Amino acid sequence: MNNNSNCRLHENDNFLQKNRKAEKRTFIVSVITLITMIIEITYGLLTGSMALLADGIHMGTHAFALFITLGAYVLSRKLHNNQAFSFGTGKIGVLGGYTNALLLGATAFFMIFESAKRLIDPHKIDFNSAIMVAVIGLTVNLICAVILSGAHSHNHSHKSHNHSAHEKGSAPIHKDANLRGAIAHVITDAFTSVLAIGALLLGKHAGYDFLDPAAGFLGSVLILKWSYHLIKDSGSVLLDFGDFQEELAQIRKRLESEGVSIRDIHLWRYSENDRALMITIADLNMRDANYFRSRISDLVHIDHITIEVQK
Repeated sequence: MNNNSNCRLHENDNFLQKNRKAEKRTFIVSVITLITMIIEITYGLLTGSMALLADGIHMGTHAFALFITLGAYVLSRKLHNNQAFSFGTGKIGVLGGYTNALLLGATAFFMIFESAKRLIDPHKIDFNSAIMVAVIGLTVNLICAVILSGAHSHNHSHKSHNHSAHEKGSAPIHKDANLRGAIAHVITDAFTSVLAIGALLLGKHAGYDFLDPAAGFLGSVLILKWSYHLIKDSGSVLLDFGDFQEELAQIRKRLESEGVSIRDIHLWRYSENDRALMITIADLNMRDANYFRSRISDLVHIDHITIEVQK
């Protein structure tokens, strides 16, 4: 087996190992969220507390989002060796992150709508129950954020490898849109819980009831910001969009200095961390593809290079 094949197997092992650890942590967080949801809904029904019931339903939306993340990891792992995926299953996780970003955006718009309603038509607030629910929500979300951030830090502490990386000794940091989507849900919810606790305490002791919907507005702005960036990043991968003009110009300059004509060239991301390059070259001397591959291997970090040489 050649060195390139060994590198590819090493990349696959790294991909599966990182995803498996993130998958386990996501499963733990999903279970915690699901248990919290069941307890809050049950207690809300038994005691008649609307605040607990509402937060339990809210927890249900987070559990749904987390199970999307978990499902993306499971599918990505199960189908990893499926030859029907031409460039692997890297985009399954990106799709999971994109879906969660859409859910975040929908949650933000719902919060804006509800906050506006409560500003126009203020509701009587049971401050003690609402503060208790907010504290429970904050505690659960902080625990979940710590668990998920551990997987996020682990992914960033290991560098992904490719053929060029082994030659140059460096590679880009591993990214995970699927995990970022899950973290975005719990962190934004934790932040809104902090805002809610502050607004409710001021409302209870100072009579500033309007701060509760105002905190809802502020929280929704933060969620929209997270959602926008996640949609932008994951969507660009799904649509094969990327600004690689500078790198392509370097490749063109290097190859054209060899006296060849470039007939076609494409550079794109087939996962969040891996890129592919396809070039069609016209060469009067008909030098082989390996020669041209060696000429550009030091320019950019590319995981999969296909070069066609024509006369």
